[in-house]
Amino acid sequence: MNTADLNSNFPVDFVRSQFPAIGNSETVFFDNPAGTQLPDQVFRAMQRTGADATANLGGAFARSIAAGEELLRAERRAAAFLGADDPEEIVFGPSMTELTFQMSRAIARTLSPGDEIVLTNQEHEGNFSPWLLAAKDFGLVIRRVEVDPESWRVEQSALEEQLSNKTKVVALNYASNLTGSINDVHALTKSAKSVGALVYIDAVQFAPHDIVDVKSIGCDFLVCSAYKFYGPHLGVLWGRKDVLNDLPADCVACTVQHPNAKFERGTPQYELHASLNGCLDYFEDLGQKLRPETTGIAAIHAALELAKYHEDALCHQLVNGLTDIPGVSIFGISDPSKMDFRVPTVSLISSSVPHKVLAEQLASAGINVWHGHNYAIRILEQFDHDRNNGVCRFGIGHYNTATDVERAIVAVAAAHDKSQAVA
Repeated sequence: MNTADLNSNFPVDFVRSQFPAIGNSETVFFDNPAGTQLPDQVFRAMQRTGADATANLGGAFARSIAAGEELLRAERRAAAFLGADDPEEIVFGPSMTELTFQMSRAIARTLSPGDEIVLTNQEHEGNFSPWLLAAKDFGLVIRRVEVDPESWRVEQSALEEQLSNKTKVVALNYASNLTGSINDVHALTKSAKSVGALVYIDAVQFAPHDIVDVKSIGCDFLVCSAYKFYGPHLGVLWGRKDVLNDLPADCVACTVQHPNAKFERGTPQYELHASLNGCLDYFEDLGQKLRPETTGIAAIHAALELAKYHEDALCHQLVNGLTDIPGVSIFGISDPSKMDFRVPTVSLISSSVPHKVLAEQLASAGINVWHGHNYAIRILEQFDHDRNNGVCRFGIGHYNTATDVERAIVAVAAAHDKSQAVA
């Protein structure tokens, strides 16, 4: 079966029916890189937990036991979702940024003044500022890798130029939240490991669009955000168990010193654990619909795999349509032969319409997009773009349609026609 067949057979109408915010709505949701809409299963799981399992952990009574079971199920399924086996390697937190702040400081406390941390200009600020501030507080040195202007990726050779025997941490972006570029994290991790560095990967923008496998990558940490893959506002971090065990954690005296629990301070967010399970239930149900012979993580992978074909076809349509509009360029990969190296997050730069104005005009047409720097200021600075104007960013999800894309292209073209008429 070829890509076109997979795309035409993807049950997008069924998918849309699972999302209460979408349903028969006329709104086009292209704001997905900042947060996706939620399927019914998430709401049902949250309601069920509120009714049956709202209690603190460790009690002998039924509701406490049920809350603990929901948490363990969430840990197990999150581990499987990221390609791991051990639930104790999963740390939950409010967001990717919050988890990265916590882990960066825990790691920095194990380093010595003069040790080096390598960052890339492709990072979301949530995987840049925490390391920058930790370096300042602990006397560490920051080295930076630029994005290749031809490939729009962090190239292995550029990373290796910044590595040395003093390199202790390499923080990498799996897929850019601004350009959509996918880095070869397997090769980059291999280079970092050659000098004995820990590898910390931000997979927030990759996880909604493809299968993550931490074992295959060989990294030490990988973090993502459930609300970017149709789940609740919950950050999810996988860490190699031996590394988590050795890291210091700021916690109260009676905290159970499990490798993950010591980083989860205070009362757990039970309703969010349940909602994450609901999100993964949704993907499993979708995968079973698409490939009835699959169950569990295999069904989830089937859903992700076939959704990817659907999203990729829409991304081709969007990039092709936008590049045909005079005054519009793509900030990222637009070469049709290289589209496999990007996720369907597409940023445009307009030479005639301020991006805030363009986003407002799109909003008035019922199309939700983001504008500005989108917390990716380092790459904008590298390419000499005004961070305040930034870009206008479109993010495709598996509930989007070809009609959504066409509406967006027409609206962007109309905004530029209007600007030319005014001029």
